[in-house]
Amino acid sequence: MEKSGDIVLMNSNRLVFEEFQRDMAGEAVRAGLNSEDDVADLVKQICGKMWEAQHAGNA
Repeated sequence: MEKSGDIVLMNSNRLVFEEFQRDMAGEAVRAGLNSEDDVADLVKQICGKMWEAQHAGNA
């Protein structure tokens, strides 16, 4: 990667993650996630739905 005329060597995973962060900048706010608690609540909802889907036939 070139940065300000210098060649920078870095782990490819880090590079991809930094690009992903730039691409996703502002998306949480646009989705109505204004705090870490909002994000945690969304993750809990999604995990709950996934658990229910996996165990739907086990009742």
